[in-house]
Amino acid sequence: MAKKESIEKVQETLDEDSVWRKLELGTLKAILQSEATRDHEQPLFCRASITLAYAHWEGFTKNGIRTVLKYVSDLEIKLADINDGLLAHSLHKKIQSSSKENSSAALTQFVRAIRKGSENFLSNRKNFNKQSLDEKVFRNLMTEIGIECDTILSAMPGVTDISIGARLVKRRNEIAHGERLYLEKIECIKILETVQVLIDVIKDKLIKYLESGAYSNTS
Repeated sequence: MAKKESIEKVQETLDEDSVWRKLELGTLKAILQSEATRDHEQPLFCRASITLAYAHWEGFTKNGIRTVLKYVSDLEIKLADINDGLLAHSLHKKIQSSSKENSSAALTQFVRAIRKGSENFLSNRKNFNKQSLDEKVFRNLMTEIGIECDTILSAMPGVTDISIGARLVKRRNEIAHGERLYLEKIECIKILETVQVLIDVIKDKLIKYLESGAYSNTS
């Protein structure tokens, strides 16, 4: 029962984090579509739509994954019992730590603990915000926890790839560096709509991931 209640709490957290993001995206979309928006204002709102869309794409995705990893950590599940992606995540972090300390002994001890089943999964996402969420980073994060990107795309009719992340990063950077970027209103509206849908799809995938116990190597 405790596990079910915990998943419900995760659902509440993700719901709360998605509502205000989708509201802001919808508000900006309405401004772009409004006949009251004057022509000379359109470029401003188009550039704003790119920065806001990227912020909510990255913010919700990273917060959602962080929330899921915390849930799995709190289960105190053994590393020997987690899925391959999470195990690779743990090994990668340990290898990085051991390399900095120049200590192969620490890594060897860690591997022995995994074999003995005495080491619990513990998420470490301190460097989460250092990576821009382009397509490669998004795929890596999803693979780490054990969610295939293709299952996300299949839930989005008309979307054939996840390259929106790369496009948003590129344009967000151009805007942030002060470039006078000209964008088509219809394209910006489509981006806002796509990010709204992505937020819902990712939220649904994360909850189903927990409900199905996909973090386990026996699921």
